[in-house]
Amino acid sequence: MKIFRLSESGKEQLIRILEPGDFVGELAPFSESVFAHFAVAMEKTELCIMRRNDLQAFLMKYPEISIRILEEFSRRLEKTAKN
Repeated sequence: MKIFRLSESGKEQLIRILEPGDFVGELAPFSESVFAHFAVAMEKTELCIMRRNDLQAFLMKYPEISIRILEEFSRRLEKTAKN
């Protein structure tokens, strides 16, 4: 999937390309902000969608998932810092 936002002129600004096993919307459990990002499947895609409250409950039940999300945050920050 391609994740992008639109510039003021309407041009796509690529944020990232998701691959199998990747996730998006990771800020939802921690913020009530709404992001104006768009997603387009580039090939046949299956999605798992969870509402904010359901995800929070899931993370409380399986805290090791929270650690995995934090690890991914760390990788993304490191990648951004290197660019």
